Parts: sequence; C-alpha cells; structure tokens
Amino acid sequence: MKNIIGIDYGTHTTIAAKHDDAGTPVVISNQNGEQATLSNVYIDRDGSPLFGSEAFHLGIADPARYVQDAKRSVGSDAPVLTVDQKSFTAEDVMSLVLQEIKRSTESSLGDTVDDVVISRPANWTAAQKEELLQAARAAGLNAILLPPEPTAALFGMGVQKQGDGIVVAIDVGGGTTDVSIAEVDGNSVAIRMTNGIAELGGRDFNAVLLEWAMERFEQQFGRQPDANQDAVFIQDLVQKIEHGKRMLSKKNETRIVLPYENALFDVTASRDQYQAMTAPLVERVMDCTKKTLDDAGINTADVRAFFLIGAQTLDPAFSEALEKHFDRKPWAKSDPIFAAAKGNVLLGQLELEKDGYQVRSGTRVLPPLEMSARDITTHPIGVAALDEDKRLVQSVIIPKGTAIPSKRVERFKLAEPGQTGAHVQLLEGTDGAPRGDCQPLGHFDLDGAEAVHDRDHIIEVEFRLDKNAMLTASARDPINGATAEMTIDYRNQQANGAA
Repeated sequence: MKNIIGIDYGTHTTIAAKHDDAGTPVVISNQNGEQATLSNVYIDRDGSPLFGSEAFHLGIADPARYVQDAKRSVGSDAPVLTVDQKSFTAEDVMSLVLQEIKRSTESSLGDTVDDVVISRPANWTAAQKEELLQAARAAGLNAILLPPEPTAALFGMGVQKQGDGIVVAIDVGGGTTDVSIAEVDGNSVAIRMTNGIAELGGRDFNAVLLEWAMERFEQQFGRQPDANQDAVFIQDLVQKIEHGKRMLSKKNETRIVLPYENALFDVTASRDQYQAMTAPLVERVMDCTKKTLDDAGINTADVRAFFLIGAQTLDPAFSEALEKHFDRKPWAKSDPIFAAAKGNVLLGQLELEKDGYQVRSGTRVLPPLEMSARDITTHPIGVAALDEDKRLVQSVIIPKGTAIPSKRVERFKLAEPGQTGAHVQLLEGTDGAPRGDCQPLGHFDLDGAEAVHDRDHIIEVEFRLDKNAMLTASARDPINGATAEMTIDYRNQQANGAA
C-alpha cells in the first residue's frame, strides 16, 4: 500500500494536498496553520534556509539574503540568489521549497512522504521538467507524475462528474498562463489542445500596480525610492500591493498607507483604475484562449463550460472579459486556488493503481478510482534533417497535441552514398524551421551502418515519450542492425549513445 501527496509548486505559493479518510482530496495546512506556503527562501546567517511567512518578513529587512518568484527562472542555470559566496539556481530554490513541504507535511500527517505528484506549467520544456524531477529527487521525493497545472485543476474541480462535453481551463498562476481544452466522456478526461504564455501571471499584474504606486510616490516626494537605502520601504510596498490587488477583487477601491521618513505615503487606487491599467494583460489571456480554441478547431458554442483557475482569475475583469469575448460566464463551482493540488492527489492515485498498488489514507485502503486521464505533448519534437535545398531543418516526428505516452518511428535517407554513420540531432520546434531556430534536446551518433552505394540508404529513428512527455530515442540501420540508444541529457542538451 502507498499513500500519495499532491503538490502544486507555484510562483507565489506552494500547496500540498492528501486524501481524507473518505478518499476526498483535501489541503494540508502547514505548521503555521496556513493552507498555502510562500514559495520563497531566506538564507539565515548560519546558512540554514527559512521559508514561508518567516522568510518573507526577514527578507523585508534583509533582501540580499532573500529570493521569491524563482519558478520563473526554472530552465536557466543563472543564479537567482548569491549569499556568502554561495549561489542558488532556480532548481536549488525549488528543491529547498519541496524539502520544506516534505518536512512540514510529514510533521502534520505523522507519516512519511515519498510518492508525490507535482503539477507544472503546461508549456514547460523538457529541460524545465527535468529540473523539476531533479529538484524533487534532491528533496527526497519520488515524483511519479508531472501533470500540467490545468489538467490537474480540472480533476481537482471534479470535471469528470459534471457532465460530458468540451471544457476550457484558463489558468493564470503567479508567473505563467496556460489554456487547455479537454473533452469529458463519462469518467474519461482527454486533453485536446494546450497553449500558454511563459511569462504572464499574477506577478505581472502586481508589477503594473507597483509602477503606478511608484509614480504616485515620485509625485509626492519628488523622487523614486532608492533600491538600497529604501529597501525595507520597497519590500513593505510590494506586500501592500499584493494585499491591495486582492482587495480590488472584492472592493471598489483600496488604500495603501506606509510611513516614509517623517511623512506618510498615502494613495488610493480604484478598481476601475486598476482594470484599465491591466486590461492589456487580460486581453493577452483572452487572445491565448481564442488561439487554443482555433488550434483545436472548436467553436465557442461547442464548449460546455469555461473554468477560471489561479488566484489572479478572482479579479472580476476575467469574468467580464470571458463574457465580452465568448458570451459565456465562468463555471460557478470553480476552486481556483486549491484545485491543482487536489487534482494531483487523484492523478497520483490513478498512476499508482495503474502500477498495481493499493492507495491508502492513513491505514485505510481507498477504493479504486473509476476514471481515466489522457494528456498530450505541448511542443513538436523531431530531428534535424536536410530539406530539398540541403539545409538542416526540423523534421517533426511527434506533433504538438499527440497523446502521451507515445511512440513514433520515421525513416530518413542518409545524405551520401556509402555513408556508414549518422549524427542525429533532436529538436523542439515547428516543422520545417531552420535548425538554429529550434530548441536542441540532445544528439547521438549511429556508427557502423552498412555502406550502401547502389540505392538509397534508409535508417529508422524511433521516438518514445513517457507519461511526462519526457523523451528517449534510438536510431537503427535495418540493413545490418547497427543501433544507437540514448536518454536525452536535457541540462547539457546532449546525450551520448554507443552503436
């Protein structure tokens, strides 16, 4: 028997969930009684990491030892924090936060936490997903599945219990936006299409309001606050901006008051002002939604329900924009903040049951879930191949929108008579795009192929995508059986295999 924990690692907060004794997913409060833990880290003077509210308040006084929003830098090896000559990448920060979630959850449950499901932005690349897997391993967690956040949220909201048909999930998180279209048929949920905006989320709405506040500050004091001398004031203002933004989802105006030197910085923002300033951001989300429907070939009239997901969508502007663009109201029973973590619990149970395990809550064995989930690839994957003009371009083998897990085989002609080897480069990118415009995934070399002079020499390249759309590949010469097998090294964007 195994238990399963669902984790929604967000740009702003991280949420963990479990089964209750009835098998229903519920959120696990941290040791401060909070249902969401800030995804931040403060490195204390003795080198130990601190988290959540404690880290935030220490970070106000000492911002040089504090980092937040590290999720936005996942996929980059550049440091997001350097303290006492020690550098931390986004992966390091993610691992520390996950380690804290493991510790806090084990303390709350009185049980060990090993198997977890961690949701991630739908359009994360292979390199970003690999960093998440590595961060989980470094935190002592076995991440058995990395579902896209909108997929997890749909399950967390019980979309499979609300009737058949096409549904659209619009997920605006702290740092990213995803739009997914799913088809519900009985207890089966299949993702049809996904698009996203890598750097558009609640933090960008905060930034707009912060810029407005800074302009008001300059009007009042004749200058901008100094990043070094006024660091504490700026951190306080950032906190007030976040609180004020939330208030504007409920009230028509919010007031921001902070002491500065021997005076008070005192401004009031109305909801109309805020929505006018952030309207271009909301429009980008609506444009992404329209593109996703168009890509899937689905008319608005065919959509049974639109789900708004993520704390940012509590802003009434999203409901209003949905009515304006699609003449639809959002599904009223949405759980925008906790749905992904809860959905991860159900998807984890499904995954364990597929592998033959019984799932428990405490000591109680849970009844099997009678549902199924199918996800898709979000990036086209292929190889660099010569086109008719002898240019190296992307030749897609697995198109975007392919159901996963998946396996595809393509045949390619070697360029020269008598050629006995092939350098195979694997790419993410659109079909026919120049190699330099694509994202390299890795490469390997097929050596020892038969020398063929009197006819075209065809080799086979097989791609295999697992449940997380993580890629392995192989090449084979069907004449003499020479092969090269590899697992892609996403961090170094290459992997070596032996023929």
